[in-house]
Amino acid sequence: MTIKSEDKMKKELKMKLTKIIIPIVFTLLIVFSCTKKEATYKQYDLNGIRITENSTTPADSTFRIELKEVGFIDMENETDSNRYISMIANIDIDSEGNLYIMDIMKRIIHKYDKNCNFVKTFGRMGNGPGEFEYPGTINVRKDSIFIPNLTTLQIIKYDTDGNFIVNKRMNDVSKFPSYPKKFGKRYVSESINILPDEEKGIVMYEDINLYDSRFNFIKYLYKNEYYANAGETDELVEKALVITFNDSLLYVYEKSIDKYQIDVFDNEGIKVGEIRKNYRRIKDTHDSYVHSVTSMVTDKYGRLWIEIYDEADPKKYVYDVFDNDIFINRVVLDIEEGYYRYFVEDKLVAVNRDNNNVKVYEY
Repeated sequence: MTIKSEDKMKKELKMKLTKIIIPIVFTLLIVFSCTKKEATYKQYDLNGIRITENSTTPADSTFRIELKEVGFIDMENETDSNRYISMIANIDIDSEGNLYIMDIMKRIIHKYDKNCNFVKTFGRMGNGPGEFEYPGTINVRKDSIFIPNLTTLQIIKYDTDGNFIVNKRMNDVSKFPSYPKKFGKRYVSESINILPDEEKGIVMYEDINLYDSRFNFIKYLYKNEYYANAGETDELVEKALVITFNDSLLYVYEKSIDKYQIDVFDNEGIKVGEIRKNYRRIKDTHDSYVHSVTSMVTDKYGRLWIEIYDEADPKKYVYDVFDNDIFINRVVLDIEEGYYRYFVEDKLVAVNRDNNNVKVYEY
């Protein structure tokens, strides 16, 4: 019979305890880590609507966005009057990376290749075939370009080489898609009308409408009315909704200085969620309370970007980024001051409204 020494027995016991303790510690670390992440938000169902309550702590503090400038259109030093852009209204990008820029002053479209080299201009002011007097939003689908002309209630179709194809007449002015934007294979267009009412005073009617792939009206996704006394139209406009959408969801924010909440609708206009985030009132440099949300956009991944006012440095471009309604992190875009930011297809496009310079970024 072999008798183990006391030291050997102690070593064996230590090894056994180590084998037991390490997995337990590892499991506890995982549990605590998951608990920490879950603690940053809470999701629950309320009458069929998913409520996501976010704290001010991000779910992923490591989340970052790195911008890479891949193109620049210099209008400050442009001497060719044909190439010069007077005022940029909106931009779209095709599958090849070509840019199409609507010059609202000249009523023409500027086309640039994926490296921001000038290609051509097309379109002209008027109400004849292929002409537009009051154009809406450019939309590029495959090899076609669509532009609404508000004065004739027509959708103008070009190919991506700028050749006019056809005008499509829409008869109902109340349902005309003035500023359509791509919503999956469909379109969404927002309209605002301010009209006098004998009983209500001045009324602002705000509609968000859904259209099929041929710009035919399908239904109202969202309707709202605001009232004011005569002479207070500026106050009404200030109440207008902030909206954005990805391919399948519509996000709507009713302006507030007290509450940070975005309502989420599906592509049939049914409310499916609420995004809430802890918020306290903030004052701007003029000692006035600011809205909790400045603007909203969605990126190529379908994530929601909410621009907020940064009281520490109001000139910074600061965003709260949400994925699946969960607050991921707060990011600052490193873009030169004076540029407006737009997510267009798979790029971020920045436009300087003072000199019409354009910068294109990958991210």
